[in-house]
Amino acid sequence: MAQMSDKYGVKGGVSFTNMRGQADAASRTDWRTGFNAGVYGRIAASKHLGLQAELLYATNGATVTYDDLNNQKTTFKLDYLDLPVFAVIGIGHVVEVHAGAYAGYLLSSSVNSANDLGSANGVLDRADLHTEDYGLVLAISANLGRLQIGVQHLHGLAELAGSTNAQLLLGNAHNSTFQVYLAMPLNHQ
Repeated sequence: MAQMSDKYGVKGGVSFTNMRGQADAASRTDWRTGFNAGVYGRIAASKHLGLQAELLYATNGATVTYDDLNNQKTTFKLDYLDLPVFAVIGIGHVVEVHAGAYAGYLLSSSVNSANDLGSANGVLDRADLHTEDYGLVLAISANLGRLQIGVQHLHGLAELAGSTNAQLLLGNAHNSTFQVYLAMPLNHQ
């Protein structure tokens, strides 16, 4: 089994984001590619079990097509400060499984639309969206010397729409994020 130790470091990578539970008028939702970057800290409870917290800047969003609205495409760019907290279980000498929860805070948003009749910027603003996000985290990672490579899924449980206008475009949409990341400890192991 892998030996768990206390550590802190930096991590970052590529995010693939989407929104689940779109409004009925949405005919297609395309993934948004972005990034995530931040810091982490881990406390080892035993040789094979730890508790980890992260503070990440993460991009979220998607492009949604509404066929009923003159083929309108609306691009949602949502930037969050996320705080995932999860248990880390070491399996074998290399693999770790992570499971827990996260809370997020919406830092900024940009929502723009284009359709057969033209385009519009600022269709919705930050005030139209819930600033709080929360959900579940599940990840698997591999320790390769001092580097760790992993895939992490943040399954949002909070609805994004915070106004009637947002409800029309978003319905009961939630964030859904897959992150591919590299992590590196800054303390000696």
